[in-house]
Amino acid sequence: MKKLSEEIGRNFHTDDPSAIPFDYDDNIHPETIATSSGKWQVRINVKSNPELSVPAREFNDELMASHYARQQVQAIKTKLQNELVKEFVRKTIENIL
Repeated sequence: MKKLSEEIGRNFHTDDPSAIPFDYDDNIHPETIATSSGKWQVRINVKSNPELSVPAREFNDELMASHYARQQVQAIKTKLQNELVKEFVRKTIENIL
């Protein structure tokens, strides 16, 4: 059995080999803060589409708050990407017809 000579998933195009964090987007700004009652609050603002913003929601621990924020950011990114694809298809069809 032959071993691979390179690492799968390694990115040699950057100086920083670490993973890109889920909140690395200037358009989507998740906030996870500790409250005075010992809970964690998550709020997500979307600059380009404020209707996709998520109002504040409280969680009992930081892990659940972070998990929720990660899921919501991924859902927002998917919606935004789908809108771009729909717009591209619409414009392509208009140009053909």
